[in-house]
Amino acid sequence: MTIDLSSILAIIAVCLTIVGGIWGGFHFLFKRIDDGDDTLRNKLSEDVGELHRRIDETRGEYVRRDDYARDMAQLHTDVSGLREDIRAQGISITARLDQLILSRAMQHGGGNV
Repeated sequence: MTIDLSSILAIIAVCLTIVGGIWGGFHFLFKRIDDGDDTLRNKLSEDVGELHRRIDETRGEYVRRDDYARDMAQLHTDVSGLREDIRAQGISITARLDQLILSRAMQHGGGNV
């Protein structure tokens, strides 16, 4: 069984074609996978960025609500304190006016009220 040079070259050419086809197929497949990974990575990055933005907005809104609730509670406390002060001052003023009226009545009326 003798194989001439042209048969050897034909076998080598067929083998190179098959190997080249397999290599090209794998190269194409891995390139598609890599492109898909890049697309997925970019989409994931955008989604994570959007998620962080929404978390920041929610945290900011919560902080504003919490600050608002705390400020309103403090305002209610302050207003209650002012009401008590005004009530105490009103009682004090009423007592002084009563004393003044009684003392004037005693001075001018001679004690007959």
